[in-house]
Amino acid sequence: MRRIVAAGCLGLVLAGATGAAVAAPLTMMPVRLLDTSGEGGDHAARQALMGDALAVAWAEAEGGARGPTLTPATVAAECPDAAPACLLALASRSGHGPAAFLVVQKASTLILTLYASIVDPATGRLIAHRELSFRGDNDTAWQKAGTFAGRSLAAAAGAGPTGQSAVSPAPGPASLPEAPAIPPGPQPRH
Repeated sequence: MRRIVAAGCLGLVLAGATGAAVAAPLTMMPVRLLDTSGEGGDHAARQALMGDALAVAWAEAEGGARGPTLTPATVAAECPDAAPACLLALASRSGHGPAAFLVVQKASTLILTLYASIVDPATGRLIAHRELSFRGDNDTAWQKAGTFAGRSLAAAAGAGPTGQSAVSPAPGPASLPEAPAIPPGPQPRH
C-alpha cells in the first residue's frame, strides 16, 4: 500500500513538473499576416480582433487576469528587424509570463491558417503550439479562430483550475503504428 501511495505522490510531482498551470497573464504580441492570396486588403482590424479573442479565451481558461497586448507600432519601434531575440526580450520586459506569437497565412478568401505559439520569453522555451485552419476572411471567422486557438493553447499549456494539461503528449517514434503495406498497382507498359 505504501508503494502505491509513494508512486502516486511521485506521479503528482512529475505531473506538476511537466503539466503545471501557467499562472502569469499572457503577453500578446501583434498578429502577423502573410498574405499569399494576391487579394490584398487591410487586415489590421481583423488581426487585432483575433489577438483580443485569443487573449480573452486564454484568461478565461486560466481563470486569471488578461495580460498586456503590444501594438504593432510598439513592436516596430522596439524591434525594427523583428529579430527573435529582440521580440523575446520585448515580451519579457512587457509582461511577467508567457507570450503569444501568431501568424496568419491567407492563401485565399476561403483558406486561412493560423500558426500560434506560446513561448516563455525568459528562456525561449516553446510552451504550446497549434496550427489551425479556418475558413472565411471576415471578422467573425477571425474572432472565432482566435477564441478557439486561445482555449486550445491554454489546454495544451496546462492552464486552468486543475493545472492539468488536457492534451496528451505526442507519440514518440517507438509508439507510432506501422504503416500498412501498399500493394503494387498495375505496371506501366513500355
